Amino acid sequence: MRPKRSLSTCLLVVPILAPATASALFVDIQGTRLQAQLEGGSCVEIAGDYPSVRIETSEAGKTPRICYNSAKVNSISILNCTFVATTPVRKDISIKFEHEFPTGINGKVMARAKLQGFFSTANGVGIPTGDKIGITGFFSQTGHDEKIAEPLDVTVGDQMDSALFEYSVKEQYLMAGSRTLKGALKIVFTAPGRKLTLQDKNAVSIDTGSTFEDKLDTLDVAGDDESTTPAEGIPPGDGLPLPNEAPKAGTPPDVSIPLPPPPGGAPLVP
Repeated sequence: MRPKRSLSTCLLVVPILAPATASALFVDIQGTRLQAQLEGGSCVEIAGDYPSVRIETSEAGKTPRICYNSAKVNSISILNCTFVATTPVRKDISIKFEHEFPTGINGKVMARAKLQGFFSTANGVGIPTGDKIGITGFFSQTGHDEKIAEPLDVTVGDQMDSALFEYSVKEQYLMAGSRTLKGALKIVFTAPGRKLTLQDKNAVSIDTGSTFEDKLDTLDVAGDDESTTPAEGIPPGDGLPLPNEAPKAGTPPDVSIPLPPPPGGAPLVP
């Protein structure tokens, strides 16, 4: 008699063949592929030990995660993460993530990549000189990957301020149909126990480009044109009227009124 197929085996086969997995959030840390705890979930929990690095929470009570959002904007965010160096060090630590978004925001869009945080030593004393971080954000349509402006590439120097970084770039595109956002993060630690803490403003995203900052950038570009002429209605020459120019409204006319001659008919000498 042929053995019956177990229910658990059937349940494993269905999700693999289902088309929905094509747009699942992809996360790879040091060659380890991670997936959401729940089928179709929008977040992947990433705490744990990986080759050369341990990922811990940056804030008590919160879970290190990589999440996507496809509501008003399309975005992939890194949340609540501190990376701690383990042996061996001086190796590239690689974190990759991507997600395919369905048709949504179309036309002229703004793709952005943002990352900010800081390096620290194991005990918080001294400067983690030589530690490095780099990130590249990608915008992809029809399988073609396009870098979102220039990638970040930072090495900690001898000054404390060099251990802090804030990276923000953007690029405009014309978009129609489905699209994919990708991020590739690389970290290098030079001693065990050193840490990299990311703050919660780290994402690769797409939006309509209508933020206040975008509008200011547009005004700055317009203000850089030095070929502008004086504003209309402002006369040259410090506001003095030109010769033969009609007097401005409200200005009394310059009319000389002759004085009456003095008694005896002699002319009046001023």
